[in-house]
Amino acid sequence: MAKRTAGQSNDGTGFHDEFENPSSGPIGLHRGKPSAAARTMPYIIVLVVAVLCALLAWGLLSGNLQALFGGSSKPVVTASQVRDEVKKKTSSSTSSTKKKATTTKKKATDSSKSTDSSASSDSQSSDADKSADASSAQSTQQAQVNHGTQVYVFNALPTTVATRDGFAARQAQVLTNAGYTNVQANTLTSGLPSANTVWYRDASDEATARDIASKLGISSVEQQTSLREPVAAIFVSAN
Repeated sequence: MAKRTAGQSNDGTGFHDEFENPSSGPIGLHRGKPSAAARTMPYIIVLVVAVLCALLAWGLLSGNLQALFGGSSKPVVTASQVRDEVKKKTSSSTSSTKKKATTTKKKATDSSKSTDSSASSDSQSSDADKSADASSAQSTQQAQVNHGTQVYVFNALPTTVATRDGFAARQAQVLTNAGYTNVQANTLTSGLPSANTVWYRDASDEATARDIASKLGISSVEQQTSLREPVAAIFVSAN
């Protein structure tokens, strides 16, 4: 049998179609079934994609996305934990504020007590100083009063006064009873003061003159340097 070459046909026309020489094996609807691996591969791909999507969603929602891919993740702080932390800080701040207020109040109370104690101590010290000064002044005055000095009591009452006679002698007796040892009574008609007065000549006799005035109920005490007597008490009225 003669062997046909490409481009030759069986009918001698010189043309042929590729379908006149089909390939070996089944073609078209008559192809064979694919292998098991080829059939299951799409399902495996879908399953892997679903698992990856699920892991990605879980990582986003839980905050562990970085840990999912091998990195370190920070702990997730919930709203409840934030509220608890705020409450703790607020409670600690309130407790600290109360403690500071209590300490400040205690210090103020201690300071007030210290001030009151100091004021009381100062007041007592001041009273003691005043008492000491008064006592010292009284002692000085008593030391300066000379009960042995010469004292004259002058009667200068008007003649119309019923008690005029013996008035000076009675007042001199008052001084004698008070401890004065050199007292004389007399009358005076000129150079009279306007009111009952005790005169003294020297400054050293001032304390004695004031003591005599207090004993006789006389409020006026004056220095008279021209006076002949050391101390003189002049009565111009019986009052």
